[in-house]
Amino acid sequence: MTGSDIKVPSLVSDNSSTTGTSLDILASSILNQTYPQPFFTPDKFVDDPPRLLSKHSSRYSLCEDDMYPVEIIDELYDFFGYDIHSLDIDETQYRYRQSVVQRLLDSEAEYNAKLKVALDRFKMPLQALSRRQSSHQHGSATTLSFLATSISKPSLLRLQDIETLFGNLDEIHMSSSDLIQSLEERFCVWGPTQLLSDILLSMASTHNFISLMSWLHVVCNIPKLRAYAVYLENYKKSMLVLERLEKNQQTKKYLEHSTVEFGTLHLHTLLEQPLYTISRYADILEDLLKHTDPQHPDAVRLTQCFARVARVESGLAAPIQRCHLLNQVVRLSIQSRQGFLLTDAPRIIVKQGELWNLHRHLDRRVYVLMSDMLLYFKPRAEDNHNLLQYKGKIDLACAMVGKLKADKVQYGIDITIHHSDPSCAYSEDINALLSASGSSPPQHHYLKANSEEEQRVWIEAIQSVILRLQRRN
Repeated sequence: MTGSDIKVPSLVSDNSSTTGTSLDILASSILNQTYPQPFFTPDKFVDDPPRLLSKHSSRYSLCEDDMYPVEIIDELYDFFGYDIHSLDIDETQYRYRQSVVQRLLDSEAEYNAKLKVALDRFKMPLQALSRRQSSHQHGSATTLSFLATSISKPSLLRLQDIETLFGNLDEIHMSSSDLIQSLEERFCVWGPTQLLSDILLSMASTHNFISLMSWLHVVCNIPKLRAYAVYLENYKKSMLVLERLEKNQQTKKYLEHSTVEFGTLHLHTLLEQPLYTISRYADILEDLLKHTDPQHPDAVRLTQCFARVARVESGLAAPIQRCHLLNQVVRLSIQSRQGFLLTDAPRIIVKQGELWNLHRHLDRRVYVLMSDMLLYFKPRAEDNHNLLQYKGKIDLACAMVGKLKADKVQYGIDITIHHSDPSCAYSEDINALLSASGSSPPQHHYLKANSEEEQRVWIEAIQSVILRLQRRN
């Protein structure tokens, strides 16, 4: 019972319910690098984010005794050794505990349905497209993957590319379905002293698991949660595939789908859902624990379960943050119409906002400062979507930034590309390369902010990126 077929029982009322490739080479050379820190100071740009601790990390070391699964409901109370008739039931606390458990089931059902949409309405059509392309290409001399060709040229989408795109989402969906089924069965015999820890402990059993990721500093011994570690490991490659699908006219139309449940969804929105799941589990378990009486037969084991989940959340905080930074870049690529890829290098968005372009005439543009360049766009609306039309970029590898004189323009910003700067030799911009060779005069880009404070913040941000690029080169 999964996806949209899941009927979520209510705990409050019986009547209520809710319903070895080019990619590998690219990933090894680009995506295994560290993403820069999104926060800057005028003289420092940190390459590696500090190790993050989740808001639950102060509690994750509590009660980490081994936990033993209980399989038969009739044996639960014997296992925990409580006389349930001796307990005083606080009605208010009981009702709130009900609502927390209901939230766990409702949120899991919605999450499960979104994963089902990703698999049924996106993965399956893309697989069908790949098979059609393969049959048409049978006997052809060249059947290069679209990942190995220009994004503007017709190419072949392989099944292997689709597997990379979705990773182990099938496994995560199955794990979520199992959790929902177990919760539904337990709610059939729900009462004030009902236990949940045996279900949750089955998700946190004691089988050892050696992490696949060098950046995971905690041993993840939660088999049903380890799927998320595998998913995170693949996520960077997945976003590489997604952006290329988005830029390819043959495949772009397969990335959006309208559903009755959730409206119009882009595949990227669905693929990022697992990034929030561990924190959701930890939040709900913490809330459940707060409203479980210490004398409740489930209290001790719930504490242990929460400690395990919170520990995993803390261990995965840094890699999840990197995935979120990558998501910002992918969203920009989807929203804009630039003809090049943004995920082909380890870059992040440092700052974005509106500035005036002072070149030919006064134009208001959306500027996006990335960790290696400054992009600018013209905002426009299309089919009720707010899009960004790409207008240009400024390579910051050999740039200088400063204020324009106030007698020229108030709150002005001058970005200059100097031909004498040796760092221009590393630029990917042809004009910058010409400047470095002495074949072109310095280039000036004049911008205008709306206030002195905005001018200062933008100059400091741009200068931070320039200094970091100069140190790197």
